[in-house]
Amino acid sequence: MKFRRKGVIALTAALCVAFFASAAMALDEDELRTAVQSSGTVTLNQNIPLTNGALTISNGVSVTLDLAGYTLSRDGSSEAAGTDTYVIEVDGATLTIEDSSNGNGRIESINSNSQRARGIRIGSGSQTGNPRGNGGAVILNGGTVYADPEHFGYGIALIANCASGERESVNASLTVRDGAKVEAGYCGVMALGLTSTVNIEGGEIVATYFAISGNGTTSGSNRGGTVINISGGTITSNEDVAIYHPQDGTLNISDGIITGYDGVQMKSGTVNITGGEIHAHGAHTENYDKGGASNSIGAALSLLSQGSATGSYAGGIEANITGGTLTSENGYAIVEVSAADASPKFGSLDIKGGTFTTNSDLSVISMNSATNDNTEITGGTYSTDLSNLKEAGVTVPEMTQDANGNYTAVTVPATDLSIDTSNLSEYIVGEELRLEVGQTLQLKVILTPADSNDVVVWTSSDESVATVSQSGLVRALKTGTVTITASITHPDAENAYMDEDLTITVVEAGSGGGGGCSAGFGALALLAAVPLLRMRKK
Repeated sequence: MKFRRKGVIALTAALCVAFFASAAMALDEDELRTAVQSSGTVTLNQNIPLTNGALTISNGVSVTLDLAGYTLSRDGSSEAAGTDTYVIEVDGATLTIEDSSNGNGRIESINSNSQRARGIRIGSGSQTGNPRGNGGAVILNGGTVYADPEHFGYGIALIANCASGERESVNASLTVRDGAKVEAGYCGVMALGLTSTVNIEGGEIVATYFAISGNGTTSGSNRGGTVINISGGTITSNEDVAIYHPQDGTLNISDGIITGYDGVQMKSGTVNITGGEIHAHGAHTENYDKGGASNSIGAALSLLSQGSATGSYAGGIEANITGGTLTSENGYAIVEVSAADASPKFGSLDIKGGTFTTNSDLSVISMNSATNDNTEITGGTYSTDLSNLKEAGVTVPEMTQDANGNYTAVTVPATDLSIDTSNLSEYIVGEELRLEVGQTLQLKVILTPADSNDVVVWTSSDESVATVSQSGLVRALKTGTVTITASITHPDAENAYMDEDLTITVVEAGSGGGGGCSAGFGALALLAAVPLLRMRKK
């Protein structure tokens, strides 16, 4: 009995220690709010419904929040009408979200007031930029951000800098990777303001209406300058446009699957498509005059001019396509059109590659404003011929037709490639080609023969220093030295591979970079002498 009693006492003591230790480790709302004020990892070990507003992460900290299979939630249904129900607000900090347990971790916003459920906010609290806020970064490695699909919620909103007349950049960025999901009623991800950057590398973005959206540049507000990079994942709109881009910014698509009534709709800015799949399954319509924000017309890529010359859309629509697959079930693979009474804002369409398919009786591409000045087609494969563009006066390359009825442009291989240096003199300082942080530089290549339609691929040796789009636009991000390369690969050509490198030094803004600080007389001759350019052929 004595031995057994000790055993019972020992077991009871152990259970008590385990119970109280477990109770002490249960993270409550107040402890969570305190924990995220310092850099480090915070792991949930129970569901936490927030009752005192959003969880704020600020002051430059870097926090990893491990959901560990639990839910961090906020219900704003009883709050005052017009109140946004954010679960997390990031202002001038970095938040990485993980879900180390069973993949069921959630950040959940519920609000029966229409469009007021909001998952995560990055940056300013106001779309007018007052207060401007301090930006921030969110990296979504796991878990689900859920914003009330029944009441038109927003998943993640980036609000960098929308201040009236103010051009100072405030960085706000979102990165979504495999294992993560954003699910929302109205909009999955919304990007506003200068230097809002969205990187979809994997995972899933799904919304009833816009999976990803910007906002038009309006009078007095700087809502342009966004960068949206799609390099993986699935992006789905159940009832509207998957990626809606009415703002002055850049959309780069290199991979991933994009699906909606329209796949991508551009009302402003530049889209560069080098890969991926873009699907449209909405009903085809020729009515482009309906009111409201988007005009889903059943096209994989729609280029839509809407609004007056000084209206809410900035215009300057440019589309550059070198790869990828664009498919429409009921309409055009690509359509360019102006709504009634709209000031034309279409800039250009350049197709060097890709596959374009319509499953209807329509032409695969329809252009209302097509001319040889704004439309260039030198490559690609099409499910219909492009006779309608020929009739509009656009030069179309020679095509071959395969057994399935598809038309493919005959490739004219290049025998020589060079980077055009005619616009670089003002960027030469000493023996360096310099850009300041925040500057951009448009590079172009010269191909020989002039009618070559080989696809030029642009790459950066260090995308943290400077990025380059597939249209050759270099954007300087931080100080350092970077090599920008233009290359072509053509297995059937005598020179199967050739490229040319350009070395760029990025310096701090205001420290004497290019764009006004040139080397003066003889700069172009100097450019030829210094080791900025390197040509290779194989």
